[in-house]
Amino acid sequence: MHWAQTALLDYRIIIALSCLLSLWLILIDPIINRDAIIYLRTADAYLQGGVVAGQSLFDRPILPIIFALFHKATGIPLLYSGLILTTAFYALLCVSFVATIRVMGGDRRVQIIAVIIILSHPMLNHERSSIMRDPAYWAFSLLAFRELLLFARSPEFKYQLRWLILIAIAILFRFEGLFFLILAPFTLLIAAEKGARWYMCARLAPLALIAIGTLLPLLLFAQSSLALEQSMFPDIGRYVRQFFRMPQDFALLAEKAADNWLSFTSTEDAAFAVIGGLIAILGVNLLRSLTWPYVGVMIWGASNKLFDRIQTRDRRLINSHLIICLVYLSVFLLTKRFMLERYANIFTLYALLYVPFLLNSLWSKGKKGGGKLLVILVLFGFCVDSLTNRDYEKVYIKDATQWLIDNTSEDASLMTNSPYIAYFSRRNFNWGNRAYLFTIADLEAQPEKWRNSNYLTMRVKKRDVEQWQEFLSKNSLRELKVFTGHRTGQVSIVKIPHVLRLSNLRQ
Repeated sequence: MHWAQTALLDYRIIIALSCLLSLWLILIDPIINRDAIIYLRTADAYLQGGVVAGQSLFDRPILPIIFALFHKATGIPLLYSGLILTTAFYALLCVSFVATIRVMGGDRRVQIIAVIIILSHPMLNHERSSIMRDPAYWAFSLLAFRELLLFARSPEFKYQLRWLILIAIAILFRFEGLFFLILAPFTLLIAAEKGARWYMCARLAPLALIAIGTLLPLLLFAQSSLALEQSMFPDIGRYVRQFFRMPQDFALLAEKAADNWLSFTSTEDAAFAVIGGLIAILGVNLLRSLTWPYVGVMIWGASNKLFDRIQTRDRRLINSHLIICLVYLSVFLLTKRFMLERYANIFTLYALLYVPFLLNSLWSKGKKGGGKLLVILVLFGFCVDSLTNRDYEKVYIKDATQWLIDNTSEDASLMTNSPYIAYFSRRNFNWGNRAYLFTIADLEAQPEKWRNSNYLTMRVKKRDVEQWQEFLSKNSLRELKVFTGHRTGQVSIVKIPHVLRLSNLRQ
């Protein structure tokens, strides 16, 4: 069946449901995420000094600039402007997911299942109450993939152009979209119809090369206008340097593994041990991101050969994009040597394109309705999971911030390891070099960092409470106020005695 002949859901309903879900999750979350503080400060800098000022704080400032402009046009505070934009991008993600399923031939029931999946997936929806670039990146990446599906069916220039524009927009939010810009055209060598593969690849690939060839000289010209010690994209530059340093870093990692893990003749296998460990970390995070129930659904679908019901061309495009995701994630893991489920969500998004079709097959399976019951249980469980969270336990951080606002002078200086408290208390805080990234051990090693401040406000994890009390006792400090989060720890507010600050100044 041609995709245009399949039933079309009312996207306004999907948008409304997505916005309601975002509103609910925002209402039950007492504080904003840590990355949001970076975006809010960047938006502040942009409003005060323009693009250069914003980029000096964060080198990919497109999201902060957008919600800063929204704030300027509407008067809505920056925080709520950012949340509104994130909500809008989530709604766009939901629509793009269902629209892609429709292009793949999903009928009305498959599309309804797709709506429930994208609205209830716990990992994809975890950031709905946050200000994040990810939802915009996911939405535009998926829209670009939809254009690629259409181009594979009918190689018209409008699909080429729309694919290029949409993937370019995705790159503005997260630069790893470059992997899709460069590699996606070559997926047509696998996915397109025989006899037309090289032709279709040759039509799409030059657009990507022209875009990159045009962009690089412009970036080099802009970089040349800066001082020698300045960089337009310091974070991206750091990633690039780490990428080219991978062989040396891997050799050092293997050497450490040989010393710490292995002995005698086994040390020569250290490289394999490291690779195996990194693959295991990547695999676990991919499974967690996709979630175990959907992993089970996909295993069931593969064992019953249900993937064959999806057009071969579409399967090949999805699988090739999953491979591109794996390439990016592997490079990231090798350079940074850590992984979070959130980074694997782009992989999950493409893998989930299979799930509505598989659940639809499960729904139809069996005369006694066992398949329907299982589908209902899976989707209902995810819905309940997405509507609830334990973020309410973080209210103690908000309470500590309010206490500082109410009980300290506006010109008081503050040292804190909580960017939320540093930003929303509006007290004097030195943001240089991410000064909130410190531990109790750092306080002990460098007392000059906190002795110059009027207040030390420390977010202490439950496992570190004893070490924190030892630090207070050793430095003759007394907690002014403690806000307890029970399971997650506490926030302790300490007023630095005047005599300590004077002694630090004399030193």
